[in-house]
Amino acid sequence: MIKTLLCICIHHFRKDILASIIKEIRPEYQQDAIKGRIPLCKANLDHILLLAAGQETPQYWLATGNKLKFKNLDCFADYLWNFDDKQPRKHWAEKSYQMLYRRAFDAVTATLGPDVAFDFGQNLKHYFYLTNWILPYPNHTVFWQHNKQGEQMWLTVWNLYVDGETMPDQVLN
Repeated sequence: MIKTLLCICIHHFRKDILASIIKEIRPEYQQDAIKGRIPLCKANLDHILLLAAGQETPQYWLATGNKLKFKNLDCFADYLWNFDDKQPRKHWAEKSYQMLYRRAFDAVTATLGPDVAFDFGQNLKHYFYLTNWILPYPNHTVFWQHNKQGEQMWLTVWNLYVDGETMPDQVLN
């Protein structure tokens, strides 16, 4: 049951993200995107996003630099997933992936206890790292920050567990 809940929560996160940019996704990938079937990684984004005239790769911004709020992946995952930490999430505290996670966490707590629920939350964040390598970069007012040129900001995640396990330019499904 726990692993199924983890998969459903991660899957729903992808659905929320890709549905929010559906107009930027090539038509032949829109149905898979809406269903959350496309893992979030740079190779997949480069493959599914529409190209602007005269461009060879899609335009999006990878967040970098010393001014990033999140320099620790655990803190970043906590910010995306936690719901009872008193951190401000003005317009995105009620995103559907968060509400689903909250309900799943409450169900695990009610049926299996708080220790198992804590482990559920930790495992979800670990699985989240393993299956999503490029993520929207939120702040306390918006779920998806934009740079000065209006491009959505993404955060790339390097994952020790999968490093070297994929071939260059491999599109993951």
